[in-house]
Amino acid sequence: MGYMRKLETIDLSWNSLIGSIPSSISNCSSLSFLNLGHNDLSGAIPKSFGRLKWLHSLYLNKNKLSGELPLSFQNMSSLEILDLSYNRLSCDIPTWIGTAFSSLTVLKLRSNAFSGGLLKLLKII
Repeated sequence: MGYMRKLETIDLSWNSLIGSIPSSISNCSSLSFLNLGHNDLSGAIPKSFGRLKWLHSLYLNKNKLSGELPLSFQNMSSLEILDLSYNRLSCDIPTWIGTAFSSLTVLKLRSNAFSGGLLKLLKII
């Protein structure tokens, strides 16, 4: 999959995929839509996702992903929809979300183990 540089859409949602998300997905440099939601994926979100500069929609919801949001996410400046709901992510909600994603219209973070001050995040958004 990492060699499909012209691929624009990947939708593997509602399958029974297991294991970690391969970082080679980020080699699909033209990707604008990625849906891996409703699977059984686990582990950390690959740091290499930051290379997906043209990504508009990212659905990683309803998996078992854990850890923090990679700082490299800040490079995905075209992101309009980010759905990370129903995972096991556990970190402070990054304050850079409000500045890095100026095109963001949908942000779903519910049902994780995020922490931190909501007021601080709302000031940035």
